[in-house]
Amino acid sequence: MVRFAIGAVSVVDGNTSSGAETMDERVANKHLTALIEKWHASLVLFARQWIEAEAEDIVQDAFLRYLKKLRKDDPKEIENPAAWLFRVVRNESVSRVRRRNLINRHSEKIGATQKNWFEPQHEQKLDADELADKLAALPMELREVLIPRLWGNLTFEEIGNITETSQSSAHRRYHEALQILKDSFR
Repeated sequence: MVRFAIGAVSVVDGNTSSGAETMDERVANKHLTALIEKWHASLVLFARQWIEAEAEDIVQDAFLRYLKKLRKDDPKEIENPAAWLFRVVRNESVSRVRRRNLINRHSEKIGATQKNWFEPQHEQKLDADELADKLAALPMELREVLIPRLWGNLTFEEIGNITETSQSSAHRRYHEALQILKDSFR
């Protein structure tokens, strides 16, 4: 079930409800609902490549930013909403990873000067299926092309724009990722 609360508007499984929506708001909410239904799962999967724990939040924030942009601007300004959403999710994911790494570096510096009060625990993650492991083992520049292509059906041109590379680089990385996956299953 996809559930978002957007201001006075609640979007649950494609249904919007609000007491005092204008016609423009209803159109914007229906448009957003259609985007959520179509792209939510792909965007979450895409965000998880960088930051597993916050993927849902990042995607919800992207949809909220899109709705705000939709209500403020002419919706035709965003030519390709899916590509725009993928780009916002990528940028926010990368920003959060950078922020987390910075915090971790500072924490390590402080921790190196402090006495350990507790024994560190080594947590083991549950084993994921083989494909998820192999996807996670791919370099980030290959994963960030493979996921939007396979699960988002984005073109190489759109992926190139998202990843700030050329269309041919996106195409090459996609095929390289597929070859690595294919070889790893042999």
